[in-house]
Amino acid sequence: MIHIIHHSEYHFDKLRMYFGEDYTINNITISVPTIGDILEVGDYNKEIHENIGKLLLENKLDIIVTIGTDTKYTDKYLEENNYTNYYHFNNESESHEKIKELLHEGDAVLFKGSHAIKLGNIVKYLMEE
Repeated sequence: MIHIIHHSEYHFDKLRMYFGEDYTINNITISVPTIGDILEVGDYNKEIHENIGKLLLENKLDIIVTIGTDTKYTDKYLEENNYTNYYHFNNESESHEKIKELLHEGDAVLFKGSHAIKLGNIVKYLMEE
């Protein structure tokens, strides 16, 4: 079974709760965080997306997926810190097949981003498979 955690609120602080001690939720380790743009943050856009990159790196994740245009700041932060095992997609529809390919039995995938990024469509796609 693949565990799917979908949280479409844009609050950055709520992302932190998913990466508690050893980034587990109910004893399930998040193996593939999929981060979409966090919208409607105004002048803090770049800072927030860079901080997401920092948070992801702190948790030493093997694979990271980013989706949207503003996550370019997350990607840049990852690259500047020598992290290269991430996949970026301009929109959710481009990501379906790759995310499916990345997931294995027992994995947990976190979908976190603003509702307008439509990460829920990826969840629906994976549930149908």
